[in-house]
Amino acid sequence: MAEVDSDVVSDSSVFSVEEIATHKTEQDLWVVVLGRVYNLTKFLEKHPGGKQILLKSAGKDATESFLSRNHTRDAYEKLSDYFVGISKGSGKLRLFITYDETNPTNDSCIWRPYNQDLLTFRSSFLDEKFPTLANGFQSITSPQKDVYVFPMMKQAICSELFKSFTHYMNFAKMKASNGTKLDDFGMEEFSTELVQSALLPIIRSKFKEYENVIRFDDIYAKTVYYTESGDQDWPLHVDESIFTFNLCIGDVFEGNELILLGAEEESDDIEPIQYRHRVGQAVLHYGKNRHSVGWLRTGTRCSVIILLNQPHFDADAASVSK
Repeated sequence: MAEVDSDVVSDSSVFSVEEIATHKTEQDLWVVVLGRVYNLTKFLEKHPGGKQILLKSAGKDATESFLSRNHTRDAYEKLSDYFVGISKGSGKLRLFITYDETNPTNDSCIWRPYNQDLLTFRSSFLDEKFPTLANGFQSITSPQKDVYVFPMMKQAICSELFKSFTHYMNFAKMKASNGTKLDDFGMEEFSTELVQSALLPIIRSKFKEYENVIRFDDIYAKTVYYTESGDQDWPLHVDESIFTFNLCIGDVFEGNELILLGAEEESDDIEPIQYRHRVGQAVLHYGKNRHSVGWLRTGTRCSVIILLNQPHFDADAASVSK
């Protein structure tokens, strides 16, 4: 569900790679770290490692250079003081971000994959009751036309996903509702394989028009966060997608229901429903289904949202069906 634009942090600007590249002098020095843009002009003379290191990365993506050095936690805090916006089109970082949990007194930051097992989707992640062709998709319910609800992911996997995203959100100092793209965590393969192996069979089974679809060439996957302090209601809207997949991965919460009213052309025939999120449970619907989100009463909710576009069909199967 297109609840937020995860590419944009509120109250900040988005800069192209070309624009950032123009800020490459001692008098005007910008760098990019983890997709975030920093104006280090005033920090140049203060840098403990000397200004030449910064000048080498001026106007460029300095992520690898920054992470390759043993910066203290205080360095990360200082970096945030020079934040000016987001880099549009910067390279993908295939890392999770966390501190050294084995030694909390260590003032050094450790950068490593939070959980290597999450980088690739596996069928063992699925709930035991996940609907498949083998079990006749029996665990799928349909509370409204073309809306399907089903058990998706094991609780333990949801917990690991939630922890991973929370670590990144805390480090990046992103506002709760902004969320982030799964690509930022190195999980592009995860989302692609989840769609291909788990969602496609359901789509082919439940949506007659897409019974011969073999893949989606446009898969946009992200997380969304809702907290009591940063919550906001989302007015009635539609998604820029053919299909929208929404998987709740955490945490403990009340409220924040998904309200579905059906497509505009079907409004007279569709009864509105209020869908209550449950950790590990997913809902799949057409992007054109008008929907809104209620207020979060207590706790924190995080969901993985996948928007599917550009379907590719099996031409041979389609010709036979005709």
